[in-house]
Amino acid sequence: MDATVLYVRSGSGRRAPPDVDGLSIAEVTTAAAARDAGAAGGVDAAVVEADECGVGAVAAVRAGDPTVPVVACSGTADGDLAARATRQGADEYYPREEAAPSLSDRVRATLEDEGDAPPGDAANPVEPYAETLEPADDGVYALDEEGHFEFVNSEMVELTGYSREELLGAPVDLIMDDDSVEEAREAVHELADSEERKTTVEFDLVPRGGEPFPCEDHIAMLTDEDGRFAGTAGIVRDITDRKRREERLSGLLETSQTLVAAQGCEEIARVVAEGMVDALGHDRSVVRLYDEERDALVPTARGSDDPAVVDRSASPVDEGGPGRAFASGETLRLDEEIAPDEPVGEVGGPTDAVHIPLGEHGVVTLETTDPVGFEEATVSTAEVLASMAAVALERADREQDLVRYRTVIENVQDMVYVRDTAGRFSLVTDPLADWLGRDREALVGAALADLLPASEVPAVEGVVDQLREEGDSDASERVETEFVGADGQAWPAELEVSLFPSDGAFAGTVGVVRDRSELAETRELLETERDRFSYLFDNLPDAVVESKLDDDDRPVVRTVNDAFTEVFGYDAEEVVGDSINEHVLPEGEHEAGRELDRQTAAGERPRCEVRRRTANGLREFLLRGIPYETGDGTIRSFGIYTDITARKQRERRLEVLNRVLRHNIRNDVNVILGHAEVLADRVEDDDFATRAAELREKAAELTALSDRARSLDRTMRRGSPRDSIVGLATLVDDVVAGYEREYSALTVETAVADVRVVGDGRLALAVEELLDNVVEHAGAGSTVRVESERAGEDIRLRVADDGPGIPDHERSAVSGSTEITQLEHGSGLGLWVVRWVCESCGGRLRFGESDLGGAAVVLSLTGADG
Repeated sequence: MDATVLYVRSGSGRRAPPDVDGLSIAEVTTAAAARDAGAAGGVDAAVVEADECGVGAVAAVRAGDPTVPVVACSGTADGDLAARATRQGADEYYPREEAAPSLSDRVRATLEDEGDAPPGDAANPVEPYAETLEPADDGVYALDEEGHFEFVNSEMVELTGYSREELLGAPVDLIMDDDSVEEAREAVHELADSEERKTTVEFDLVPRGGEPFPCEDHIAMLTDEDGRFAGTAGIVRDITDRKRREERLSGLLETSQTLVAAQGCEEIARVVAEGMVDALGHDRSVVRLYDEERDALVPTARGSDDPAVVDRSASPVDEGGPGRAFASGETLRLDEEIAPDEPVGEVGGPTDAVHIPLGEHGVVTLETTDPVGFEEATVSTAEVLASMAAVALERADREQDLVRYRTVIENVQDMVYVRDTAGRFSLVTDPLADWLGRDREALVGAALADLLPASEVPAVEGVVDQLREEGDSDASERVETEFVGADGQAWPAELEVSLFPSDGAFAGTVGVVRDRSELAETRELLETERDRFSYLFDNLPDAVVESKLDDDDRPVVRTVNDAFTEVFGYDAEEVVGDSINEHVLPEGEHEAGRELDRQTAAGERPRCEVRRRTANGLREFLLRGIPYETGDGTIRSFGIYTDITARKQRERRLEVLNRVLRHNIRNDVNVILGHAEVLADRVEDDDFATRAAELREKAAELTALSDRARSLDRTMRRGSPRDSIVGLATLVDDVVAGYEREYSALTVETAVADVRVVGDGRLALAVEELLDNVVEHAGAGSTVRVESERAGEDIRLRVADDGPGIPDHERSAVSGSTEITQLEHGSGLGLWVVRWVCESCGGRLRFGESDLGGAAVVLSLTGADG
């Protein structure tokens, strides 16, 4: 065979050119030289090292002589490089390390087959990837330059309701209205006028015979070998659920803003009923407020005029769905032994109903006749709205009480005054004004020295200072003094002074002159305000600790709420008087805890995610610190702990599973794509069966990995192992026995105490993963030692081997000391499974060195033997 092959490589390239008898090799090292060589003629074929000198060299050969067949090469298979080279006009793609036969044989075959296909044919750039795109979870399509479908995958057929035959060749406006078509066209025009090649638009997809629904379209512009517009490709995703969530959140935000401005309980009830419509789209709702005189829940507001919600009577407390929810303080569902309210007329009863308490103020009932009932997201959103309403109702009650308090003072038939924070009178009752012979309005704004002799003022101000120093809103002090009337006459009086009710900051003082009949009422009102605060504090769902910072800025516990006892497992008597750090800070995190204390002492409000020790093991919280200063200058603070353990564990599992799957699938798909490019033009080649087998093998590996990841995810989501207790020795013995039967050469030494720990059968999964790791990396003939030791309340299970150890990057990724990235993610799921199981049981995973010469993995578990 007499022929000339143009070989294009980089100047530093060291790969050998094709070696075929009768071939003359002409080597060039630049795209310009390749173009000139092709234009000069006499070139029968070209081989381009595309990963060395770029796909631009392919285009250069094409520009010099469009008839020359071009083979694009790379060292290893690269699907993206293959696609780009094909778009630039390459006839074939050849990965040197993975492909067979040899490059020389490939060039000979190319010369023999010259003329079989037009060079640079790429009428549909997506077609080479059709097999890969077909099973995608999202709709994938390609349009030609006229906007007609050239390619659609199965999911696109499913989304549109049209068959593949109906879509191919049809214009895009088959599934889009005119406005959406125009918006998409404008988006493509903007792409063509910019350096960007991708954009995202939202539109309503119009399916065959159905209602339009919102979709998101990720559009990419396609170009031919000359860079001219050749159409578009896109990925279409149904975003109906996302839009519904956005609408709910928007409605919830609007309702929360309205609740802030609402005045009075009835107006708040109306906002809640309307909020169920705006935020959730359900108008069959009733808000019942508690009527203390009737001891019943009275319908106050409704979501619509539907007879099913209008004709509702008052509900007795502790009876029926609303009454039981109010009495228990917990949300109740229709399927939780709650009978539906009686049907009204022909409307019929609900298929699902939820009764949500509004604190101590009432209950909101939401019903539906939809056969599928409520989604969990709907119930959760309704509970959020109800919690906001409970806070608003509490505020309305408090404001009403303060108004009532001032009204009582204004209208009381005793001599009472109120002084503001500056010490001036802001309110004086008529009896006191009459007693002094002064005009009541003229007394507002007066100073104490205007009504008392100068010699008496220091004694009264001293009482005020003492009360502020003590900071006790329930305390009062009596003092003998004199008041000066309008005629200058001094009138002796007994004055009882107390602090004006407030949420903490000094708000002024209240004085009762001579008449003591209102003293009990005034104190009762002050006690009521204090009781309201105590109720809010004790019934917050998050754990709350009130602390006083001592001279060393240590947070000494003054009190905790019930939620703290439930979440952390410590009774109030165990922690009050101690530094909270002594009870909840994990080992090695004391300095971080002290830094939070210093921030609080400086008046800052720290907000961060922390790990804290509970009676049942370590958990993760969102910590919010709220410092405040008392009247005597003492700094106190509230620490609010929101338990986010389950959410963080779920996030970590999803992050790792996602990274591992994406990494492995991406690598394997690159190999598949490289071979697919080779096989596309060589379907009659003898090695087809071998290549097909390799493709099937890779696909099987991907499927197995995906199945395992999903199985592990389901296992980890199956309830909380913190609610169970398991015998550690029996669990380990059962696992070891199975491995000794399977691997006769494996030596397993055990020294596990007969103790019980917090956890369930999933701990066996962790031990199995560690033994699998030993067998895989150290061999079936290695030695493993499994032993336990007690460390305080913890039981440490240690698995050590004589293998090669665990690489540092693997340890860092699993332990969380480095960020999980594309390069730092770990090689598999085994150690991640061990960590997930350990943490879900309230424990902690650590790595160490084995005295056997290999690695040691330690699971710190919570003992359950008391």
